[in-house]
Amino acid sequence: MKIDKMRLLGIVLFVLGVLVGLAFNAMSVWADLEASLFDTSLPADEAIDGIACPWIITPGETGLVTASIKNNTDRPINTVIRTHISEGLVTLMREEDNRQSIQPGETARLSYAVTAGDAVWGRFILTRVYVFPAFPMRSRAGSCGVIVAQLPGIPGWMVVLVWVGVSIALLVGGIWLWRRRRDKLIGTALRSLQAMLVLGAFVLAGMLLSLLGAWLPAGLLLLATIILVTAMLAYFLTIS
Repeated sequence: MKIDKMRLLGIVLFVLGVLVGLAFNAMSVWADLEASLFDTSLPADEAIDGIACPWIITPGETGLVTASIKNNTDRPINTVIRTHISEGLVTLMREEDNRQSIQPGETARLSYAVTAGDAVWGRFILTRVYVFPAFPMRSRAGSCGVIVAQLPGIPGWMVVLVWVGVSIALLVGGIWLWRRRRDKLIGTALRSLQAMLVLGAFVLAGMLLSLLGAWLPAGLLLLATIILVTAMLAYFLTIS
């Protein structure tokens, strides 16, 4: 059987794009999952939505973790916001307490500097913010994780840009090479293109959710993508 070399190259590029995208999604989800399990000694009644971490930082770079705490009650509150940030070990952390007076409808904004030296296992910086209850506001907590990339001299935002950009370029390039011939796709060729489009959409959606910090939906989508890849491989192996 004659093999179309361009289509074969398209498949190779597409598979590489899937792997690069899944790696980004997996690392992002892993970082935030570890952060959610970090320092759970103070259980909270509600979650804080306003915790934001940089996606990636590199050695020599300082990142900024921000927390926005809104007073959604009809009374002024006076509370303590306690923040724990990892310091190289899961069991070793630095603690910062901030007393805040917040008027009804207003938001207190805090920021914390983190560096690669704060990373656990040299991979993730873990941050947890806990807001003590202050009547009528209940206790709240939130967390986020930062990936540490061992790429000195390169800013984290550039690592993210290149990582995501390479995945998208490989996915699009692979599909384009597969479809560059203008002949009508039927049978296995058509099903292959459809599978590539669906799988590519899953990977792109996962990266978008990771960038938005929605680690739980991103994790569920990552699991669904792995199941989809397994099912596709099983299908095409049975018909080959």
